[in-house]
Amino acid sequence: MKLRGIFVISLLVILYSHIQGYSYSAKAVCLLDMKTGNMVYGYNEHVRMRPASITKIVTAITALELGNPEDVVTVDARAAGTEGSSIYLKAGERITLEQLLYGLMLHSGNDAANAIAYHFGYEEFVEQMNGLVHRLGAIDTHFENPSGLDGEDHMVTAYDMAVITAYAMKNPVFCEIWGTKETKIVSLDGNVRYLKNHNKLLWQYENTIGGKTGFTKKAGRTLVSCATDGEHSYICVTLNAADDWNDHISLYKSYLKPPKKGDG
Repeated sequence: MKLRGIFVISLLVILYSHIQGYSYSAKAVCLLDMKTGNMVYGYNEHVRMRPASITKIVTAITALELGNPEDVVTVDARAAGTEGSSIYLKAGERITLEQLLYGLMLHSGNDAANAIAYHFGYEEFVEQMNGLVHRLGAIDTHFENPSGLDGEDHMVTAYDMAVITAYAMKNPVFCEIWGTKETKIVSLDGNVRYLKNHNKLLWQYENTIGGKTGFTKKAGRTLVSCATDGEHSYICVTLNAADDWNDHISLYKSYLKPPKKGDG
């Protein structure tokens, strides 16, 4: 009887832990059904946390709504040499907005983020970012910069980021960019850059159609991705996750059909 009681208690602990989300490494999780807009799984999804470079999802869709992909951007000297991840832009370099967006989303260039913001007017651009997400109902989210570097009130929630991403994915240019594995961009000055997407899920999980990574010491690892089986599509957001790749794959496998042999 004693062993039986221990077994029952252990089983309840395992089940409770799974319900609470402790089976995943992330401190916050949100899985959103794109068709219905409903959250199908969440844990701490409304807790405000640091986003790191998944901020760039908002930077990208804001830029696409304010400008055109073929617009020519002259890189502001204040953007060149920005700290953190970089595509090594040069002051005065001429490059299209679309090329900057590839550098932003694939290589997570902080200099690309700032070049975009300065092109539209830095402070005004950040205001536009916040205005956009608040119109979408993401009232617990606030951005202080376009790159995702830590700020006093640079905060998101997993749920808000899922809603924002669902909106961004209505834009075909955004979808094309964040789902690209590798590309080459050549600025109008002839500077060549080879870019490879930091989102390893594009290689590790065949159903993946896009994503954006992030990391700072304070934020930990952050990740937004989207996957589909052709019938259902989900957006997954994890914040401060030690094992985000496996968190996302595990969640997708719980809700999506496995890819057909030969797909991907």
